[in-house]
Amino acid sequence: MRRVLLAAALCAGASTAARAQFSPGELSRFHQSIDGSRGCPSCHAAGKGVTAELCLRCHTALSRHIAAGRGLHARADYRACERCHIEHHGRDLDLVFWGEAGRAGFDHAQTGFPLAGRHAQVGCASCHTSKNVRDGPALSRGGVNLARTFLGLERACASCHPDPHRGQFAPRACADCHAPAGWKPVAFDHDRATFPLTGKHQAVGCGSCHTRQADGSTRFKGVAHQTCASCHRDPHAGRMGGACATCHTTAGFTQVAPGRFDHARTRFPLTGRHARVACDACHLTAGGERRFAGTPFASCASCHRDPHAGRLGSACTSCHSTAGFADVAAGKFDHARTRFPLQGRHAAVACASCHRSGQPRTMAHARCADCHADRHAGQLAGGCETCHDVDGFVPARFTPDDHAKAGHPLTGAHQAVPCDACHREVATASIPGAAARGAPARTEQFRFAATGCAGCHADPHAGRTRSLGACEGCHRTDAWPQVAFDHARTGFALADAHARVPCRACHPGTAGVLAFSGRPRDCAGCHRDPHEGHFAKAGRTDCARCHDPNVWTRVRFDHDRDTSFPLQGAHRAVACAKCHRRSTPTGETVRYTGLGRACGDCHAASPPAPRGGGG
Repeated sequence: MRRVLLAAALCAGASTAARAQFSPGELSRFHQSIDGSRGCPSCHAAGKGVTAELCLRCHTALSRHIAAGRGLHARADYRACERCHIEHHGRDLDLVFWGEAGRAGFDHAQTGFPLAGRHAQVGCASCHTSKNVRDGPALSRGGVNLARTFLGLERACASCHPDPHRGQFAPRACADCHAPAGWKPVAFDHDRATFPLTGKHQAVGCGSCHTRQADGSTRFKGVAHQTCASCHRDPHAGRMGGACATCHTTAGFTQVAPGRFDHARTRFPLTGRHARVACDACHLTAGGERRFAGTPFASCASCHRDPHAGRLGSACTSCHSTAGFADVAAGKFDHARTRFPLQGRHAAVACASCHRSGQPRTMAHARCADCHADRHAGQLAGGCETCHDVDGFVPARFTPDDHAKAGHPLTGAHQAVPCDACHREVATASIPGAAARGAPARTEQFRFAATGCAGCHADPHAGRTRSLGACEGCHRTDAWPQVAFDHARTGFALADAHARVPCRACHPGTAGVLAFSGRPRDCAGCHRDPHEGHFAKAGRTDCARCHDPNVWTRVRFDHDRDTSFPLQGAHRAVACAKCHRRSTPTGETVRYTGLGRACGDCHAASPPAPRGGGG
């Protein structure tokens, strides 16, 4: 390269005579016709060196491209021919300098046609070949070597690629549907065509309708689509006419549009459940062929198996309707004609609940147990109808008189107790004598090991009254607090006001258990002595000596008898409190003993009588 530039500089500065005397090197085979000193002016201008103007005198085709602003050479940075096309390096020089990275490093985007997608993977010679050159003769006359040129190519797809559609989509461009990334997939909006794709047509492959022609092309224009028969075989063989859209939509052949086909126009109008049956259920033969004309329908047996095996005759409509086989038409079948008239709750039971598949025609029905499991697991004797009836399992017809016959009469508050408060649901295995076979895992208990109070109620006395006998010795079933107990049996008869005191007042309880034993019997055991022992003798106060047990304030006290200070004269009219005052700071205790007996202990000395005066 340095040698070439040096040669070019020498040629530019030398005189005409000097240029005729030496050459910087042999020209390439493409310029060999102007090799020699006489040819230098073809490329070199005096004082300027190589100029584009001189090059374009010969390369006229390129000159026209540049003038039109087309291609790489029209760019300002590619106007100096000698930068890429270097001469004087001999006949074998390729005459194109691609840069340090070579041809592979050339940025094709500079030509105005970026290589994208699959184009970026194609070699240069695949596109830049003489067969793709447009207007070859004109280019040849303009100095272009068609075997090597990069001129003459156009940007349209058809300049390199044959049109597989044979002009069917003209004048639309290939890029409207295809992309450089690959010929497929195709970005084609069929809605813009004369036949928009709807329903199942959207899932059909293009080749199913657009078939390949004899010349190898695919047919896109002129495909018949005016009627369904253009593409589809008529499965009805013309029996339904040619207007398929009368019944069907593109959502699917088997999905007949609601309201599109009126089956009532046939000899078999669809009613009840028949209206929801799929068409193929009746109109599809064993061989897979759809049959519409000639489909049997004269009787139910034409389509349905007789679940009664002929036992009830062939006139199905005498009991059933198209509303559903299980829904026997009201009044169509009178069960009272059988040996088991339907009464009470039985009348609302669905037929299939009793008449199951495979059930014999003659069914056992004499006893409830023929159909119903024994809810009570054999605890109760007699038939179910003793307590229950067909109107409902609950409430049971079991009276207090019946309960008395069972050995446990209901009296008092027991009559208001709900049945399930005593007859609770328990594990069947825990009930004495309950049937285990065929019984439910849990049921209400009717058999008890004992029927005493302790069988249901906890002992609130924690066994402390066991010596007094059974609960009913004190309590009644009317109400637990109403105790019928003779307190005299304890050695402490309740008399007067004591008889009106609630039991808990003397028998306090802890955690609900009342204390009965060890209770005090004298007044001081329960009552505080308001006299603070003033009337005690030998450490004991006999309250009953003065007080009435019925009324505490009614005092039986004789001051003449019970004290050493008889009340005489005016003393009898003095109130007790005048002498027996409260002596404590709080004024709670009345002082009765230790009072003085002398007059001066209570009375102050009388003042002297006033002297009279006279005149």
